[in-house]
Amino acid sequence: MRRTVCGATLSLLLLGAAVGCGASEDNKQGSQQDKKPQAAPQTPKGVWQDGLKPAKKAGTVGTVGTPCVLPVAFDLAASWKPQPVGSQDIIEAPTQGPVTLTCEIDAKPAGNVGFLRVWSSLSGDLRARQALDSFLAEEQNVSKPTFRETRAGALPATEATYLTQPLPEDEPKRERALSVELPHGAVVLHLGGMDTAEHDAMLPAYELARTSLTATGAVP
Repeated sequence: MRRTVCGATLSLLLLGAAVGCGASEDNKQGSQQDKKPQAAPQTPKGVWQDGLKPAKKAGTVGTVGTPCVLPVAFDLAASWKPQPVGSQDIIEAPTQGPVTLTCEIDAKPAGNVGFLRVWSSLSGDLRARQALDSFLAEEQNVSKPTFRETRAGALPATEATYLTQPLPEDEPKRERALSVELPHGAVVLHLGGMDTAEHDAMLPAYELARTSLTATGAVP
């Protein structure tokens, strides 16, 4: 009888161990299934949208004979319309930080709501990053700025992409600014739009301007 009881006890113990192991494996698998994969953080490539193809050239601005004579010249996408700022009908052109607005290139004729704006400074000792930092310091409610050293055509440049939210009830929107240092000052090229969707739609025209930019030596 004792041998039979021991055998029965041993069988129960082995059965319990097997059940316990199975429950442990089930709990482990359930715990793993409960763990949802985390979204990968946005990489700098995603922020900058590198690899974006520039728009096709349909004009130029900045040189003598174009609507805006600027310290830099660059190519324009189709239907983007440049307009000088600071002409006789405007008493004083707007300033932001150390730079003054000298040309507005309107995207509305091309079907987008936004501007590519050229801001210039004649201060010969103004560095590209310094001009960009001062420009952004006067933007409204800037958040999540990301900076990089890049090139604008053949010129070294500093670029920033960031979000702005002018009013609390507004949705944050993405904008971009590029600063180049010149012997006679600095130029900030700024792309703004009604919202992020408009900004993204205008990026090919911005890329065309950035990659074709050259110094003219002109004084705005």
